[in-house]
Amino acid sequence: MLHPDRRDPPLRRAMTLVEILVVIVIIVVLAGLLLPAIALVKQRAHHRTALHTVGEVLSAIEAYRDEDQRHRYPPVNADASLSLRALPGPGEGVLELLDRKGLWSPAVAVKDDQGRLLDPFGAPYRYTLARPAPTAPSGALEDWNWDPVAGHERRWGRRPLADGTIADGPEAYPYVWSLGRGGSLTDATTWIYVKDGR
Repeated sequence: MLHPDRRDPPLRRAMTLVEILVVIVIIVVLAGLLLPAIALVKQRAHHRTALHTVGEVLSAIEAYRDEDQRHRYPPVNADASLSLRALPGPGEGVLELLDRKGLWSPAVAVKDDQGRLLDPFGAPYRYTLARPAPTAPSGALEDWNWDPVAGHERRWGRRPLADGTIADGPEAYPYVWSLGRGGSLTDATTWIYVKDGR
């Protein structure tokens, strides 16, 4: 016999397969929208890290020159990669100088088995005392040690001539840069360096 005051418990309605698939599709679409933004933030962080490291290394190279008795810059590797080890001959490497000055921690430095400092993109930082000459693009690097009025690189310092006179001259200038993400030595569009006026 049925009692009129007794109620049946409400039926629980379960999610259907279609509803579950719709939720999964929404989650996948949202993740697809977020991943490029996260990759862009990561790339910008790598760029800032490389630019900061280039500035620190430039400071260390200038300190190296100031401490050298003959006011020379550190030696340059044949492949223009920045070596952290002391090259053959007197003096310490750039890494040792950075560590001694408290500008760098050797434990943090990412380097390869040849002692070259690696940028966040996995390529060695570059260092040379001669202006780099990439093949492309033609108007590149005009904001890097460049005199736009004279149309050539800036002259650094004055040098004595054999007759005892002093002449303006192209004293060595340290160029330090990262090739950037997927960069090459021939294409300067991805290079990361400290620009003039900063």
